[in-house]
Amino acid sequence: MAVLSSASVNRSFLGIVEDWERVRHADHLLEIASELFPQAGKKPKAFEILLRGLRSIAGGELPSETARKAEAEFLAIGGWGPDLSGCRKCGGKENRSYRFLGSEGGVLCEACAPGGGVPLSLGAVKTWRALQAGKTASRGRLRIPVVIAEELRTVIPGYVEYCLGKKLRSLG
Repeated sequence: MAVLSSASVNRSFLGIVEDWERVRHADHLLEIASELFPQAGKKPKAFEILLRGLRSIAGGELPSETARKAEAEFLAIGGWGPDLSGCRKCGGKENRSYRFLGSEGGVLCEACAPGGGVPLSLGAVKTWRALQAGKTASRGRLRIPVVIAEELRTVIPGYVEYCLGKKLRSLG
């Protein structure tokens, strides 16, 4: 029988427990990971996203910005990433504004939107597209402008809940 005689902490997440908002968002990442990927077995991509998110929160990055990045990447690797290439009906690209409809799995331009949905600017759509792509080189450098962060604050978590078919408890 193997016996562990010593251990040391290589890296801690102490920065998370020092601030309630950090704790809430770290819990949010854990909840999303466990809900989107409930099957047993290894999930290295999901674990990498979760670990990077927890490290970012512990390291001082804005918790809400980290959450949006992780949510978008979780959705993409799980196969739930919305189509953000243009209007799902007419195919129009680079419109000034869109409406996001979870039931459509993407965005519709203002001309094609039947009403409802969440309004999104072109900047918010492009930002979500970049977050969803999860490119390692640009991920850390991407800073989300406050206006766009506000647009994405409700739409991405709302879409996660739509995909799960239930409300998330962590940030509620």
